[in-house]
Amino acid sequence: MRRLWLIPLALAQLCFASPEKLKTYGEVERYFLDKGSTNAFYEAMDVMKSRHPFDFSPEYKKAVAAHFAEITNINATIKPSLLYRTQALFAKTFGPKKLFAMEASALKKKLDGKTSWKETYAPKWLKVIKDVESLPLPDGRHCDILRQKKANGKALLFCHGGGMILPPMLQHWDLARYLLKHGERDVWFPDYPLLPDTDMYRSTTTCYLTYREMLKKYKPEDIAFIGDSAGCALCLTVCFRARDNGLPLPSRLFLFSPAHIDVSEENCKEEMAILAPDDILIPLQLIDNLNVFLRPGPEAAHNECDPYHGEIEGFPPMDIFTGSKEVFSSHAIRFYELAKRKGIDATLKIGKAVMHDWILMPMGKESLEVRRMIAEKLKNDKIKNK
Repeated sequence: MRRLWLIPLALAQLCFASPEKLKTYGEVERYFLDKGSTNAFYEAMDVMKSRHPFDFSPEYKKAVAAHFAEITNINATIKPSLLYRTQALFAKTFGPKKLFAMEASALKKKLDGKTSWKETYAPKWLKVIKDVESLPLPDGRHCDILRQKKANGKALLFCHGGGMILPPMLQHWDLARYLLKHGERDVWFPDYPLLPDTDMYRSTTTCYLTYREMLKKYKPEDIAFIGDSAGCALCLTVCFRARDNGLPLPSRLFLFSPAHIDVSEENCKEEMAILAPDDILIPLQLIDNLNVFLRPGPEAAHNECDPYHGEIEGFPPMDIFTGSKEVFSSHAIRFYELAKRKGIDATLKIGKAVMHDWILMPMGKESLEVRRMIAEKLKNDKIKNK
């Protein structure tokens, strides 16, 4: 009896959030995350399917619903911890959102003054505790290599994120250190050129040359790629470049919070606008800025111009991660569906109530769970690929 007052509140919420009122995929996602119900997901997706030409196949709906429905799955178990909320507050206060939100001209002026970002090396503290080598590349850039104490012939190519305008942060190096130790792989960390002084082709070239050097020392089945945010696009473009040049592809791709800047898709920007208020790192202005700064380059092949819509048939297994409170989450789910349609062994992990690139947070169960998952796959991949 004491809780009868909850009944009209629940009915009001149900009426307000009925699937018939959902207009975009972003609203469907938020509706489902709030409800946490498989039936609610199916109901909402059926409404959306009748409104939009994008084909939400039954297999896709079943796969994504299963990810949320399994309470033992990481998608359902991730909830904001106190450590996460503390770090998220820090990111919201001191993170790059204000920089990203600048108008294109002001942002370019700001970036032109950051001469220390033009070329970066592994931090000194990392060199003290780990074996780090700096390898010059033919394009004039370099790659930092974090080596294990006991070599086992396995390696990881790490393409860092930052909107292709920020250098690697300390959190990137901390993640590299973690995967070196717990993933039991050498970590190759290319220093690719940043916007606005470059284009997608030149940034891809640095990462591609790094991969080419890796193939001289490791078997392709013993190499994996990991990228976060903008680094996910670089992982894909390196695969396109390697395939076009007759090189073997790596054994696996880990794509964390893939960031997509092409808003030409129907309803894409509208979906982003709905998700944007919850994103404490990425403002919509950044999308417009990158569409101004980011050029494919005259030498870029078709697939490199828009890697998320490229011909990905035959690509290695992919593990795709996104947070429910990031502006790119609906794009990540779309890319997962594309990968499944192309016959790729892809998995999708959606962190509930977490922000863009939450793997970079060094503390908190949210980051540790996915770090452990990735490290475990890195250790066991060789067994699966025999």
